[in-house]
Amino acid sequence: MVAIGCAFYVGRTVGSTGSTTLTQTQQTVILERIRAMGDLRTAEASYSDLIDHRSWQTPGAEWSAVPGVASLVRAGTENRHVVKTTGKVEAGFDLSQARIASTSPGSVVVFLPPVHYMVRIEDAQAVESKRALFWRNENGNFEAERAAKNLFLESAKQSRLSEDAERNAEKLLQVLLSSFGVNTVEVRVQTASTSI
Repeated sequence: MVAIGCAFYVGRTVGSTGSTTLTQTQQTVILERIRAMGDLRTAEASYSDLIDHRSWQTPGAEWSAVPGVASLVRAGTENRHVVKTTGKVEAGFDLSQARIASTSPGSVVVFLPPVHYMVRIEDAQAVESKRALFWRNENGNFEAERAAKNLFLESAKQSRLSEDAERNAEKLLQVLLSSFGVNTVEVRVQTASTSI
């Protein structure tokens, strides 16, 4: 498996044209202030779902080709764990990786790394548990919670959460940089795509 990554930037400008020229020293101070904020989470969404997680054993290689064996093994080892889960997904940016550039008087471009997500399960209640005769999956509830985290993450990625995170980060940076006499802030968020 080979992962091939590519990256590009998308961004927008907020504010109005100013007339203050930033010195290199000022840019350094601004960048230090931005990076000092570290892991900034600027948007969140709540999710809830009923996870029906099933797990079972599979026959060894010497038996896998025998007709009907896989079905028999599954019938004797299948475990079922139904778990009601609620959680949150937070989106934000690692500002310690930010970069800036002053392209014109009173204007600053802030380059942010790709948005990152943090998934947190806040509550998980076992609704049903069924253990097989020949095998018990003691980690079934944990695996159901992990499945919920993956489901919540995918739902967040398909929503507008990343856009909300970018918009809120942009507002925060606009306020922060206005104290340095900056009137125009352009935020460019790096987006990455990976193919296998």
